Amino acid sequence: MDETISYHLDKIIQVNKLCHQKIQDQKNHEIKAGCGEDYTDGRIAGAAALARHILDLLKNIHSSDKV
Repeated sequence: MDETISYHLDKIIQVNKLCHQKIQDQKNHEIKAGCGEDYTDGRIAGAAALARHILDLLKNIHSSDKV
């Protein structure tokens, strides 16, 4: 495999893992926290929302490659 492709694939895998971690962080926070601090709640929810958007973009790239 070309080194450039391998490098980019590794970065995509890292982004994918980070996105899934942020989504899991939100789920864990929702389980553990009742009414928490608004700032922290907002940061966690915002990070998870951004992660979901990034994952959607990666899925769209992957599905467009099959066409």
